[in-house]
Amino acid sequence: MDQKSNYLKIWGLLEETKQQEVLQKIRAIGKVTKSKQINNVWYLVFEDEVENDSVELISCSYPQLQYLIGTDLPPQDVQKFANIFSQNDDDEIQRKRLEQEKLQEIAKRQQEDQRQKQLQQQQEFLRQQEEQRKKQLKEREEAQQRDEELKQKLLAEAKQQLEYQQRLQYQKEQEEKQQKQQQELLQQQRKEQQIVQEEQLRQEQLKQNLMKQEQQRQEQLKQDQIRQEQLIQDQLKSEQQRQEQLRQEQLRQEQLKQEQLRQEQLRQEQLKQEQIRLEQLRQEQSKQEQPQQNQQFNQQALDLQKEKIKEELALEFAKSQFQQKQQAEQRELEQNKAIQNLMNKITETESQLKNLKDQCIFQQDTSNKYQKEIQDLQTSLNHVTQSRDNVIAKFKELQSNEGSTVTQEDMVFLEQQQQQQQPQTAQNVLFKFEFWVVLVGAWVLSQVINFFT
Repeated sequence: MDQKSNYLKIWGLLEETKQQEVLQKIRAIGKVTKSKQINNVWYLVFEDEVENDSVELISCSYPQLQYLIGTDLPPQDVQKFANIFSQNDDDEIQRKRLEQEKLQEIAKRQQEDQRQKQLQQQQEFLRQQEEQRKKQLKEREEAQQRDEELKQKLLAEAKQQLEYQQRLQYQKEQEEKQQKQQQELLQQQRKEQQIVQEEQLRQEQLKQNLMKQEQQRQEQLKQDQIRQEQLIQDQLKSEQQRQEQLRQEQLRQEQLKQEQLRQEQLRQEQLKQEQIRLEQLRQEQSKQEQPQQNQQFNQQALDLQKEKIKEELALEFAKSQFQQKQQAEQRELEQNKAIQNLMNKITETESQLKNLKDQCIFQQDTSNKYQKEIQDLQTSLNHVTQSRDNVIAKFKELQSNEGSTVTQEDMVFLEQQQQQQQPQTAQNVLFKFEFWVVLVGAWVLSQVINFFT
């Protein structure tokens, strides 16, 4: 189907406006592939995208003209475009069917001419036999009357001589006419061969351009694959760096834990030394012979102080152990979550890369398929063209024969078919191939854009 941006709707022209003049100005915008006029409204389809600036040049010449380009058309107008040109395709099929029926009718006429010619030849042969019999009878009668025979013979010879001269003159005229027709046919064939060669050259150039575009597209896809693989490598490298950071963090936490244990051992050692110092102090106090009551009071105070220090150290140690355990569990959860997210991302990337490769293979197969279809259609076109030229040459030969039923109207119809069939067929093949190439290319491009976004 045609792209919406190639549509153009025009209306508002006055009835006295010359259509040929309007069409000439429209062709200045671009190549028109399809057109239809309904109730003074023009529906046009261009080969390339239509822009407002180009159409404004026409509106300057016709102030009453109104238009809408494809991108501004409402949905109902777009649907109307599709319905109109779908009907045109049906009309084209009906026209080709009528042309085929007319060709069959001409072939039947040719067969009838051939049969009539054979019948005439048989009648001529019978007539000659009858004349020969009459001549023999006449010779027998002339044998009886020699004087009359000589007279009749001289008259017959004079008549035969005259007929012979007339026949020679007629043959000469026919030969000159055939030579002239052969020269005209040769010139026509040369023109047709030149047209076919030009069309083949254009097809070859188009094929080379398409192959070049396909190579560029393949190179672009290859670069996209390399870029995607590089992205995966970067992600893996980032994950390795993250794992290394996590390992360094675990090592640092282990060192911190060892440092805390060392500090705890140091505190235990200090507590032990403090107990020894207090014990020494108690012993010194006992040596000074203080009262028994004061000694017991001091001993109780020292015991309470030691118990308080032990409780504070135990509480601080338990608090530190609980915080370290909480931090370790939190880090482990974060690490597991990060690893799971990375694995999901890698799996998704691999799946998208596989889909992209499958799409590339599918597009390559599609391209090969339509290239083969173009070659088959070109071979069929050459075969049909050769058959058509042979039929036209045969019809021209029959037309030169006296009594043929092949009319001048039939010859004009065949020549029009010869001029129209080849450009239309080549244009249809080219349009079909360009349409599929654009469609497949747009689909792959959208998939690549979605993949990277």
